[in-house]
Amino acid sequence: MIILTPGKLLTKVIGSSSLYNSKDCTHRRFSTCLSLFGLGAVVAYLHIHGGQNLAFPGLAALIPNLVLALLLVFRTNTAHDRFWEGRKSGEGVVVNIR
Repeated sequence: MIILTPGKLLTKVIGSSSLYNSKDCTHRRFSTCLSLFGLGAVVAYLHIHGGQNLAFPGLAALIPNLVLALLLVFRTNTAHDRFWEGRKSGEGVVVNIR
C-alpha cells in the first residue's frame, strides 16, 4: 500500500514540488489563526476590564444578511431556469433525432 501526502502526489503528477509548499501554507494558516485569536482577546479584555460596551447593532447585521439572502435566491432561481432550458433543449434534440 502506497500512501501519498498531497505534496508527494502533486510532485508525482506535475513533477515539481515548488508549486506546493506545506510549510508555507501551515505558517500562513497559523499566523492567521493567531492574529484572529489576538483580536478576540483584545475585544474580550476591553469588554471585561475596560467598561466598554462593544455590542454589535442588530440592524447592521440584518441588512447585509437580507441582501445576501436575496442574492442567493435569485442566483438559485436563475440556475434552475438555465437547467430547465437545457433540459428542454436536450429533449428537443432527442425528439428531432427520432
